[in-house]
Amino acid sequence: MCQVVEEYAAEKTKQTEIKMATNLLENGVSVDLVAKSAPTLTYDFIAELSKKILRPSSI
Repeated sequence: MCQVVEEYAAEKTKQTEIKMATNLLENGVSVDLVAKSAPTLTYDFIAELSKKILRPSSI
């Protein structure tokens, strides 16, 4: 049961950090600074997130 709780907490932390990283990137914060602020996210993940945010919509 403890393992399940730890996995749930880790997933919630990651989701929170993704939301925070998204907000920071949308407000012009650099990928390097976001990577330092969100330790559970990899630099490559943040760079890809940044590309998606900065890419103009194709709609």
